Amino acid sequence: MTTRDKNCNGYCTDVQHKSRKSEGKLKLIEKQNIHQHQQRKIENLLQKIAKLEMKNTQLRAEVFDTNNLLTKSTCKVEMIEKKLLVEEKTMEDIQAKEVVLIKKSIEFLKKLSFFVERNGFHVGLFGSLVRRVAEPRSRTIEEHERFMTEFKKSDMDVCVFSCSNENLPNLGKIIKEMKEMGMIYDIDMTSYKKFVPNSFYSETEHMKLSLKFKGEKFEMDLFNRKPTSNFFGGRDFSCNLLQINGHDGSLGLPLEYRAKPFGTLDTLLEIGTKTAHPLFPESGLVSNTHTARKISKLIHRQEKIIKNGYKVFPKLLDSTFSTSDEPCCVCLDKASDKINAEKNVPEHYIATCLCSEGRNLCSECVEHLLNTRDLRCPGCRQPLQVNFEQDEENKESESLIPEIVNLSISQSNNEELGIIPDAQIERNDINAFFGGGLMPIYENNM
Repeated sequence: MTTRDKNCNGYCTDVQHKSRKSEGKLKLIEKQNIHQHQQRKIENLLQKIAKLEMKNTQLRAEVFDTNNLLTKSTCKVEMIEKKLLVEEKTMEDIQAKEVVLIKKSIEFLKKLSFFVERNGFHVGLFGSLVRRVAEPRSRTIEEHERFMTEFKKSDMDVCVFSCSNENLPNLGKIIKEMKEMGMIYDIDMTSYKKFVPNSFYSETEHMKLSLKFKGEKFEMDLFNRKPTSNFFGGRDFSCNLLQINGHDGSLGLPLEYRAKPFGTLDTLLEIGTKTAHPLFPESGLVSNTHTARKISKLIHRQEKIIKNGYKVFPKLLDSTFSTSDEPCCVCLDKASDKINAEKNVPEHYIATCLCSEGRNLCSECVEHLLNTRDLRCPGCRQPLQVNFEQDEENKESESLIPEIVNLSISQSNNEELGIIPDAQIERNDINAFFGGGLMPIYENNM
């Protein structure tokens, strides 16, 4: 083999080797391309899956929102339907149920009256039951449900009394005898108090109890005083003024309101239109914890009246502390902090100022300010006072406050119960109004 042949063979071998090497590279590149193509496919699929999942999430959210909207719409429709006047037959049915409930209370009072009259006593009535009898009956489902709920939660304010102070009724004995005769049963007494009088007046009994009469449960506040007695002190709201004197069966107003001509008709008209106004001064500085607690108790009663469908004007304003969960500007505690510390946080407490800090004062700090005679708001330094909501329509209206009579009971020096003429009391002195007089005694506890 010549040198030329050898060179040719070497060249061919080298070419073959390079060719195989190129083929290997091409195959590798092809594999890489296939892998990259598959990778892009996978990435595209993953992106599509992610988009589908996002869309699915959005659809689920839309379904959830739609369901919520449907639920809210259904609830709203139901609420609107409850507010609409019902058909005549339905109205007759719901009104009949309310009348039956009221009649059961009246039947019990008649039975109690018949029972105590054997011993020369009489039964009087004041408070919410008298008002409910005079109120218009429900015309909507909403009104009916509210009536039934609030009626069952309310109690009867009943007086068993004698026309003379010589022979006073013994409330415990009356209840015991009625039970022994099978007239009442399931008696549960939750409170019994005796109030020691001065030398002129006899002691007053107050019994808070529940009992059953003909299968119906009644909650009662029972007193051995006339409903017109000065013992019950200053009144709260106009819709609660009516009372029944069991001695002569008369329907009327407390003694201090009888001077107003046709005052009973005014009160009946207000009840018929479900409006009410306060019977205490609509302004005045607050200078002691006694007044602050009285006003707070009145705010609680005001809310109960509003729940019964009444419009109260002017409306007492209360502190926002229990609902805002914002810190009190004095102690820096929130309502939740005090609740966690097992401290009492009243649901309704007087708003002694309307600035942002003063409106949110907690009851503890208000009472501390009053006890230390620091009678100014810690935020704006305005005097602490009772505040009412102003209604633009009624700002210029004539004041509805009746002539104020202040009642006082002195036990320390045995002074007789006296009436302080209105001329001696400033009309805006709310401390004087609550200081000498008594709110209905069973409401005194906070």
